[in-house]
Amino acid sequence: MKNIIKLNKLFLVGIVIFVVIVGIASLDKTKKTKVITDDIEYKVHSENFDRYSCEFISNVGWTTCTIEALDRASAEREWKQRKLEVIKSPQVNEESMVPQLNDEQEKMRRWRINFETGRDSWCEAKLSFKAGSGTPGGVADCKLQFELQAIKDLNFLHYDIVIIDSYGEGISDFEPTNSDIDKLIKTNKTSRGCGWAGEDSCN
Repeated sequence: MKNIIKLNKLFLVGIVIFVVIVGIASLDKTKKTKVITDDIEYKVHSENFDRYSCEFISNVGWTTCTIEALDRASAEREWKQRKLEVIKSPQVNEESMVPQLNDEQEKMRRWRINFETGRDSWCEAKLSFKAGSGTPGGVADCKLQFELQAIKDLNFLHYDIVIIDSYGEGISDFEPTNSDIDKLIKTNKTSRGCGWAGEDSCN
């Protein structure tokens, strides 16, 4: 009888220990889940592209707005490419990577350097056969869509691959401020092209 009572006590102690361990694990999992959820929410917020949308009835207003949006999106894309070009530990967990980090950074650098050339050639060839007042806006909008897709891909690399999949700390200033974008725009301004009279570069 004493042995049975002793076994029952051990059994109860075992259950208590098990419940405590499961509880601690659940709290830790909840904490990790919250961190990942916060990261995902932040990523979704960064991909709210309403700030790059243009709704104007007039062709002039739409074109001007689209070009301004293109300049800002281009600056955001370049900023994020440059940040990933120089990422280092503990921002990224190199041990969890299959390829060499240096090789991936070189790919990022080549992508940045050649990005606008490929983007512009594609959009200008696509729209140049139909000249008219809507052409500059159409070309700018085409380029803008390339920029937004690039930003989505860069966000995926940073938030999904670097932080979530690879358990890196991430880049604290990966998201540029308005001031950061303003500085980059000064060296990356887009002209409206020669579809409109009065453009300085066409005189």
